[in-house]
Parts: sequence; structure tokens; C-alpha cells
Amino acid sequence: MQNIKELLGKVNSLAIKKVEQLPYSILPYLYDRISTKELLHSEIIASLLDSESDHNCGNFFLFTFFKQIELKESLYANETNFKIDVEFGIEDQRRIDILITWEDKITKKKSAIIIENKLNDATDQKDQLKDYYTSIYKEYEVLKIVYIPRDQKKYAPSEKLDKDIRKLICVLYPKDLIKWLSNLPMNEEAKDARGSCINYSNILKYMNIKNHNMDNANELLNKLSNEEIKVLVSLYNTVKIDDLKVAVFAQIKESLKKENENIKIEAKEKNKYVEIYFEEYKFWIELYFYFDLSYFTLWIATNESDINPTINNLGFKYHGLEKKYHYYKNENFHIYKFPSDDKYKKLVDDILDILKLST
Repeated sequence: MQNIKELLGKVNSLAIKKVEQLPYSILPYLYDRISTKELLHSEIIASLLDSESDHNCGNFFLFTFFKQIELKESLYANETNFKIDVEFGIEDQRRIDILITWEDKITKKKSAIIIENKLNDATDQKDQLKDYYTSIYKEYEVLKIVYIPRDQKKYAPSEKLDKDIRKLICVLYPKDLIKWLSNLPMNEEAKDARGSCINYSNILKYMNIKNHNMDNANELLNKLSNEEIKVLVSLYNTVKIDDLKVAVFAQIKESLKKENENIKIEAKEKNKYVEIYFEEYKFWIELYFYFDLSYFTLWIATNESDINPTINNLGFKYHGLEKKYHYYKNENFHIYKFPSDDKYKKLVDDILDILKLST
């Protein structure tokens, strides 16, 4: 047991990433319904890069993008006429997702950046990057080939590329695009662009969630010994997260039943949450376990619309309508850390106090 405690202490000291609790947004739902997802991403990114776009930010996003891919400033700082093409056609009916081109005003040297967008997790076509480079190099010097995969398990296919082409490849993951979009223009005319950047960043954050698991896995592999990893795997196989949730909910149910045997408790959606109520009720409580098992939250749900004052007096504010039910959430209270030293006493007491007003 002492060895396990020491191991868990070591794990807690690592730079394990927690998934950010993202704000509610309808945009990810809209995105999931669009079939040409790759083109959608390309068009959004290109609209930001294009100084002629109506975001009123000139070359701001383009130049911050160049810094993100570590392009030498001397290659673009004095230029103003950049061309941004989406789905740029080349030989064999192939298309480059985004092509950035410009011509030096003094030397007349023509430069290009090739962007290959894989945010829809599409497979790589044979000799894709090589063909893009070969076609564009006929007229422009290719300074960078930017490859944008959806997750960190994917890399640019560079094994069969010449050394001169390989050194041009720059990989940007969603987290890198998020970092790029965090550079917001502050002029008043750009306020709409700032809002759009935040919205698009949130879409990328939703997409990026599974990359946290990859980062954490790498952190564990790099910092723990083989024996320590074996112990962690053994612990995981001994108690699964879902089983732990069931056990915790069972303890809460037992505690509530001891206080009032008339309380009804039902698990929903494979123990994602439980409903708590009396036989006669105007509203019921929904108890959620946050998915990383770090805390509980209480929500109030009702199918009535005339009990707002009662719920508001409890500190809950209206959140929205879902499946014909009205949901209320409290941002400041009714959040309970797990595991807790008092064995859910505060949680149980609060549930009982709320239920008294539900009949």
C-alpha cells in the first residue's frame, strides 16, 4: 500500500493535463452536421489569412500565422499583396487545400506556403505533398509546407520525400491553431473578428479533447518506470471508472435513504447521472459526476414553467430547455469536491434541503 501511495504521489506531481470545461456553444453541433468538414475548416482559416476579407484586420492574422510556423520575418514583413487560394487546382485534378503566394516588390522573387488540412482526419494520398511541392515550385519558391492533422497520433507522411522537401514541413495541431487564434487584434473595428476567433477556437478545443489523453500517456511513459506503469495498469483494471461511479452513487443513495426512506433515486444513461425526487414533486434534482471524477454538481429539472421564484430562491438560475424539461444550474454553489472527507455529508444535507421545497 505504501508503494501505491508513493506512486500516486508521483503521478500527481506530473504535468497531467485536465480537459478544459468548455462554454456551451451551438457551433460544434452545427459543424457535426456539415459533410464537407475539411473544406469548411479551410475556408475559415483562409478567410482569416486573407487581408481582403471583411474581418477588418488587414494582414494581422496572416503575420501571426507566419510567426506560428516560424517563418523568417524578413521574407514577408515589407509585403502587402498576398494571395490566398482555397482548393487550388494542380495537375492530375489534385487540389491544395490552402495556398498562400506573394511577390517581393523589389527582387520580384515569388514565394509560397502550402497548407494541407487534415482536420477531418482524411487519409493521406500517395505522393500528395511531393506532388504539391513539385507543381508549385515551377513558379514559386516554397518556403513552408504546413500539415494540419486532427490529432497528435498523426504525422506528415515524409518518409519518401527528398531531404529538401522534408525540411520545409511544419506540423500544426489543433492546439497550435488555438494558440495562433489567441493573438487577438484589439482595434475597435476588429471586435467581430475577435468573437469569431473565440468561437472557432472553441470548436478546435472540442476537437482537441482526445489529444489530452495522448499528452498524458506520453507524460506517464516518459516519467515513470516500467514497474510503476504496470502498477498503474493493474489499478485501472481493478476498479474501472464506471464501476467507481456506481459504487459512489450507491453510497449516496444509502445515506439519503437513512434520512428519508421516501426519496426515490434512479440512475440514468448508464450511470451518467441520477435523478432524485419524492413521489409528489414540482421539480427533481439531477446529480452529475464530472467525467474525470473530480466533483459532483446538482441541477434542478422540471416540466413546469411557473415555479421559477422557488428555484431562484435556492440560488439556481435558468439554464435552458432540453427534451421538454426546464433546467436550472447554480454556478457558485452545489458543487462538491470528490473525494471528500465528510463522506458526502454536505451533499446529502443540501439535497434534503432542496427536496423539502420540491413538493
